[in-house]
Amino acid sequence: MTAQDPVGNNVGITTPPATVKFLPHLAAFSVGYVLFAYAAVPTVIRSQYGIGFTAFGLLMSAPLLAFVLVQVPVSRIASGRSTLRILVLATTVHLLFAIGLDLAPTFLTLIGGRFLWGLAAGTILTVGATHISRLTDGPTTTLQQGLYGGMLTTGGAGGFLLAPHVTSYPLGLHATGAVCVLPVLWWGVRYWDQSW
Repeated sequence: MTAQDPVGNNVGITTPPATVKFLPHLAAFSVGYVLFAYAAVPTVIRSQYGIGFTAFGLLMSAPLLAFVLVQVPVSRIASGRSTLRILVLATTVHLLFAIGLDLAPTFLTLIGGRFLWGLAAGTILTVGATHISRLTDGPTTTLQQGLYGGMLTTGGAGGFLLAPHVTSYPLGLHATGAVCVLPVLWWGVRYWDQSW
C-alpha cells in the first residue's frame, strides 16, 4: 500500500511499520507521567519550595494553560507537514524540559518550566492525535485514539506509583517518566526522511 504525504500526494512508500504508528502512544504515556507525578508527592514539593496548597495547584495550571495555547498553532503547522518530524522535535523538547524541571532551583522557575514544558507536551498531544488519524483508517482510528488517550492516563498512574520512590534522586521525579520517550526518538530519527 502506498502512503500519502501530509497534503495527500502519493509518495510511493509502503505503509509505516507498527512502531511508527504507536510512537504517539508512548509519548503520551511520558507526558502523563510528567504532568501528574508531582501530585503524588505534595509534601516533598511543598517543603522543597516552601509553598502552600494554592501555589501547589499552579503546578497543574501552568501546563494546562500551555496545552490550550498551543493547540491552534500546532494544528495549523501539522496540516501541511510530517507529523512524525513534529512529534520527534516536540518529544526532544519534552525530554529536555522534563529533566530541567528536576533541577529547578526556585518555585517560579518550576512554574515557568512547567509552562514551557507544557508547550512541548501540548504539541505532542495535538500532533500525536493527528499522526494517528493519518496512519489508521475506520474503526481502527477510533480504537487507536482511545488507546492514545488511555496512555496519557496510564502515564499519570505510573507517575503516582513511581514518584514517591524517585524523589530522593537529583533527576528523579520528572526525568524518570521522560526517559521512556527514548524509543520515540530512536524510531522517529530512523524514519525521519519519510513524510508520515
